[in-house]
Amino acid sequence: MFVLVLALTHGLKLYKAFILEQLWNWFLAPALHLDPISYWIMCGVLLLIEAWREQKMIDGDDYKTRTEAIMDLCGPSITSTVCLVVGWVIHAFLV
Repeated sequence: MFVLVLALTHGLKLYKAFILEQLWNWFLAPALHLDPISYWIMCGVLLLIEAWREQKMIDGDDYKTRTEAIMDLCGPSITSTVCLVVGWVIHAFLV
């Protein structure tokens, strides 16, 4: 189970880097006259942000079921996917 959670966590981080790279290249680079960012640079930026963020403490009394733990991992990715789709629609049809 640990290996599955570890693989899912890192897979979702790589997916989030892809989403942020696309949004950066579609909107921020043209708007701010910046160069496009590569996928691996965005992965590095996300690693830096993660290193600076304060990690949450896990209480011994805080028990979550397996389904709740998986939803905690997948919830932000679903939100990021919706942002990517909305960004693609804006980029493709309105810009």
